[in-house]
Amino acid sequence: MKATFEVEIDGPRNNCLAFLPLQKRVRGRFDFARETEPQAGVMRGEWPQPIPGQIIGIDGAMGYIREPLHDEEHADAKEKIESRGMKLPDEREEFDSIDVVTWAFWLQRAVDAGLARIISGTMPKIEGEVKMSFFVERQPSEAEQLTGLIKTQNELLAKLLAKMEGN
Repeated sequence: MKATFEVEIDGPRNNCLAFLPLQKRVRGRFDFARETEPQAGVMRGEWPQPIPGQIIGIDGAMGYIREPLHDEEHADAKEKIESRGMKLPDEREEFDSIDVVTWAFWLQRAVDAGLARIISGTMPKIEGEVKMSFFVERQPSEAEQLTGLIKTQNELLAKLLAKMEGN
């Protein structure tokens, strides 16, 4: 299935991305050549090629996280990682019926911040309401609560009047 849009998490300092729509940490590209620690030079000899970052994609109303280490071109890195007892995520984790506008918005922010780069497709248009908070559900305002209570009261009064007219 060809993706509409994909980004690789790839920040300048081997960053990961806290992807708010999933409330999940997504691994970024790791390249020892970017590191300034003295030990990085030693590790660069062992890991000369960067470890690719995970890929977040949107395909229609479905979103996914793809693990590129399962691709044939990264077989050596995959083997080296697994030989150390580490387990890779599944090749693809899918999320049905996503809020495409919200996903596109947050992915665009990651690209704009330099934490991700577009690797295929074009950014979906961001039109509509974007969910900005993922930790606390929005509570109805007092006016919305009052409106709901008035509607309920009106429905009850209508039922009472209907019964009174029937007697």
